[in-house]
Amino acid sequence: MGSRMTLVCVVGAALASATALAQPGPLPAADFAKQGTDKYNAGDFAGAVEPLEKAVQLEPNNFDYRYMLAQSYRQSGHCDKALPIYKALVDVATDPAKKTEVQTNMAQCPETSVTTGPTAPAPVPEAPAPPPEPVVVHSGSISGSTMWMLMGSGFGVGAGAVLLLSGLSDSSDADKAAKYSDHESISHRATTEYIVGGAAVGVGVALGVVAVMRIKGAKDDTSISFKPRTGGGSFVLERTW
Repeated sequence: MGSRMTLVCVVGAALASATALAQPGPLPAADFAKQGTDKYNAGDFAGAVEPLEKAVQLEPNNFDYRYMLAQSYRQSGHCDKALPIYKALVDVATDPAKKTEVQTNMAQCPETSVTTGPTAPAPVPEAPAPPPEPVVVHSGSISGSTMWMLMGSGFGVGAGAVLLLSGLSDSSDADKAAKYSDHESISHRATTEYIVGGAAVGVGVALGVVAVMRIKGAKDDTSISFKPRTGGGSFVLERTW
C-alpha cells in the first residue's frame, strides 16, 4: 500500500512538471514587433503602440523597434511621445539614408505639439499714452525796468507821431502865411516839431527793442506767453515746451 502511494506521488509530480514545461513562455521581442508592425500596416496605429512598446522594453537598443514605435505614436496623435524617440534615433543613426528618413518624419511632428497646456491669450496692446501737458519751466514778473522801457517806448512813439503830424500841419500853414515874419515863425516851429518828434519816435523804438530783447533773453528757444497776474497787477511771463 505504501509503495503504491509513493508511485502515485511520483507520477503526479512528473505530470505537473510536464504540464509546466508545456506552458508557453513570454513572447520574444520579435513577435511583439511583428504584431505591432502588422497593426501599423493595417492602419491601426493606436493598436500598434502596445505591442511595439513591449518589444522596445525587451530590446531597448533596437533601432527599428524604436523607430516603428515613434511612427505609431505620431500617427496616433501622440507627437509628445514620438519626438523624444525621433531625436534619440537621429543622434545614433549611422546610415545617412535612415537618418534622413527619421528627420523627415520628425519634421511632421512640430515642437509645439509637445506642449499640452492651454495656450496663453495674446496680450492686449496698451492704449497709447496721452500727449504730455505743457510744462512751465519759468514763471516770474517782468522786471520794473523792463516795464518802464515798454511804457516809455509806447509814450515816445506816440508823442513823436503827434509832433510829426503837428509839424506837417505847421509846414502847410507856413506856406499859407500872408506875412514873411509869420511864415518864418511857423516854419521854425514846424522844424522843431519834426526834430523833437523824430527823436521821440527813435527813442521809443529803441526802448521797445531793448525791452523785447530783455524779454526774449529770458527764454531758450521756447514759446513765450503773457497773461495778467491773478488779482490784477503786472503781467506774468511763462515759458513752456
